[in-house]
Amino acid sequence: ALLNFFQHLDNPQEPCDPVRRWLGDLRVLYETECMNTLQSKSVAVDLNKQVTAMAATTTDTIRMLQDRTRLISVEFSKLCRQLDCGLLDHMGPLVQSLAGHITEFVRQHSDRVESGARELEKVCDKLRLSSARSNVCKADIASDVATLGNLFTRLVDSALTHQITMLVNVIEEPGTEMALRAALSSLCDLGTEGPHLIRLVAECEGVNALLAVVLESRSSSIRTAALRSLSTVCCVTDTIRRFEQVGDSGRSDNELCVDCC
Repeated sequence: ALLNFFQHLDNPQEPCDPVRRWLGDLRVLYETECMNTLQSKSVAVDLNKQVTAMAATTTDTIRMLQDRTRLISVEFSKLCRQLDCGLLDHMGPLVQSLAGHITEFVRQHSDRVESGARELEKVCDKLRLSSARSNVCKADIASDVATLGNLFTRLVDSALTHQITMLVNVIEEPGTEMALRAALSSLCDLGTEGPHLIRLVAECEGVNALLAVVLESRSSSIRTAALRSLSTVCCVTDTIRRFEQVGDSGRSDNELCVDCC
């Protein structure tokens, strides 16, 4: 019935009172606006999905690095317990298992851990030889394990730093607004992954980049996302101190909150 009524309004040959003419004008004036509103809702949903997918790419890579690191840490713990107990007869299989996991880690992440990878492999080979001797020397094994642990820790931190630095670079110089939103979302997710990752964010100037977005972005939604990420990562001493250092711009916390409203 309503459709027939509006079709009746389109017939210029029939007399039309002022109310009917007003209703006809309403349809013409607001049809485009209604269509734009409906289309913008669909675009917003698609945008959120794309941002989530882009953010997941980086965070999944970092989580995969962490999962592999935890597995190797378990192997280190087993080996150290054997050393502490003086059970040197069973060192060979444990060393082979640890060295194998580390070698596989280096191979899987060769594009991110080029620096130090060769030195790590040399220590693995040395540890294998030490554990394969007929008279295993506890001091030699302990020294090699300590060296291997330090090198592996630096290697993992280097790989994680590489990923976080890429996020910070996107935040500082985003190619598109979608890329910026995805980077902010990823950095916010990293803030929930533990204090070590958050410290790396501080070392990679992540706090500086987030604060710059909060203070300089013209988009209220982007400022809000940056402030959310900033509040998430500022939960350890390193990031709080960095915030205090770079946040000394004469603006109070209340002003930061007003910017994001």
